[in-house]
Amino acid sequence: MDSFFLLASPQNPRIKSAAALRDAKSRRQQGLFLIDGIGLIERALQGGISLEQLFVRDDADSMAQLRSLLANYPLNDAQSCCFRVAPAAMEKLQYGQRDLELIAVAKVPKTDLDGFSERVQTRWSHSKRPNSEPQREVASRRSHPCYLVLDRIEKPGNLGAALRTADGAGVTGVLLADPICDAWNPNAVRASLGALFTVPIAIATEAAVQAWLAKSNIQIFAARVEGSKCYTAANYQQPHAIVIGNEAEGLQHRWLDPSIKPIAIPMSGVVDSLNASVSTAVVLYESKRQNEMLIATSPR
Repeated sequence: MDSFFLLASPQNPRIKSAAALRDAKSRRQQGLFLIDGIGLIERALQGGISLEQLFVRDDADSMAQLRSLLANYPLNDAQSCCFRVAPAAMEKLQYGQRDLELIAVAKVPKTDLDGFSERVQTRWSHSKRPNSEPQREVASRRSHPCYLVLDRIEKPGNLGAALRTADGAGVTGVLLADPICDAWNPNAVRASLGALFTVPIAIATEAAVQAWLAKSNIQIFAARVEGSKCYTAANYQQPHAIVIGNEAEGLQHRWLDPSIKPIAIPMSGVVDSLNASVSTAVVLYESKRQNEMLIATSPR
């Protein structure tokens, strides 16, 4: 294990190439992104993400973590893709001032709508199977598909938090319509706590997302400041999608179509709306509550 090649200099080409992935342009050009820390790396592997390189801090504790990781998730050619990294070089790789033992370079997965349909079908099939843990059986299943649509989401932290919420609420899939931020931004990856790797995601134009939802016979609910119906009064006991707008500008005009049902989160103070990730949590967990009520009262 200790025979992995040592990268000692911050100027090493492999270090410089990987560190450049903190930048969105480099991620787009290389089709790669970074995963910080063993916890997120394990979740990425569980989600089928392909790792290209693994960088491990050159000390005993970090090497022990790498041994454990490779024991559970063997890589085809660990000798050529795993590298020991000296502290000075690791500082160049790691995010901000965080002290990381492992950093992975991973291949950006496909996020097209065709592949999304396949991934959704797999997740939906699994969600209908009773969970082996009785206390989680209801929470792990949905009576009908539920999608989250994030319209022109701008802040990576909000995106990651929304994905974390989507995973917790048992959402079938997440559609990013004309996103402004990069889904593979390190902030988004960290804030998602790995949900980015396990919840099916599609990235497409607003028009393409709406066309996919229409083709799939999904009722759309759009969260709007001027929505006429409280979000708790909407009926989520049907195949549905919940749309959350841009942090500053709200929803694009296309989401104001009469076929789309507006919903509102009541506000009692001087501000007129919640943070995008908070709004996501509020509405998705109402959908989850209604879903669990329907399952609990349905004949078995």
